[in-house]
Amino acid sequence: MEGSTNGTTYAEHPTAGTAAALVFSTGFDDISPGDVVAAPFAVRLTAATTYDATVTVASATPAPPGFVGLTYGIATVPAFANCSATPTTPTWIVAQGTPLNSVAGAAPFNLTQGTPPTTPGAAVNLCFVVTAGPTLVQGTSVTETWQLLAESV
Repeated sequence: MEGSTNGTTYAEHPTAGTAAALVFSTGFDDISPGDVVAAPFAVRLTAATTYDATVTVASATPAPPGFVGLTYGIATVPAFANCSATPTTPTWIVAQGTPLNSVAGAAPFNLTQGTPPTTPGAAVNLCFVVTAGPTLVQGTSVTETWQLLAESV
């Protein structure tokens, strides 16, 4: 599996240390209670993959671990450009309002191998939506790492 923060250039991100840095919508660097920001991320199977895959959101890890004041949701959207604070035609795989340290209730989604198998599979466009709540403390910051795992089917 490989991912893209711009919808065109893909790379593998096998460890937390090599994770892609998502590019959130305007305002993320100065978010206040009630604000909602979003970042798109496309995933697909690499060229020469010989099986389809089921993908799960395996973990969500904030640093610092006890950070509060932000929640998130992840949706699949029809196109990379459909990701916004109010995504177009979302299918929520992680419900909005989920705490940063949780993947409770996350629904899997599928990726298909390329046709022919020497080409990458079709991309699934994800939209990460982050909402600032009333307990967000001014001047604080957090780094969130989401782990997506693909299993051959």
